[in-house]
Amino acid sequence: MDQQFKEIEDCFQEKGLNISKEDIQYLIDYAKERTERVEELNQELHLCRISKLSMDSIKKYTDQIKNENKDYLKVLEFYADEDNWKEKDSMDPMSDNQQNVNYDRGYKARQLLEDLK
Repeated sequence: MDQQFKEIEDCFQEKGLNISKEDIQYLIDYAKERTERVEELNQELHLCRISKLSMDSIKKYTDQIKNENKDYLKVLEFYADEDNWKEKDSMDPMSDNQQNVNYDRGYKARQLLEDLK
């Protein structure tokens, strides 16, 4: 609160309604300024809310992309693993033939692509 406003308030407390026209005009102008400032702050608040919604959408999209990248990485690691390219003895009960790239024939990649569509 500025000094002139305080002086007008003190004068009103002491003298009642005996306020000069200049003081009344000052109070009117002051009220207009405060009203304009409230409107500015409301607009800023509205923009902040819109920005928050946008940021939430961006975070959700970013999280989705991160999860997709994890899926891509798993499939790439499978195809990059040299052990998965070696011929495995299908007669050996200890052989995990289903982990072989020749057995897979691109299934993991096709499945990932289908899931991401």
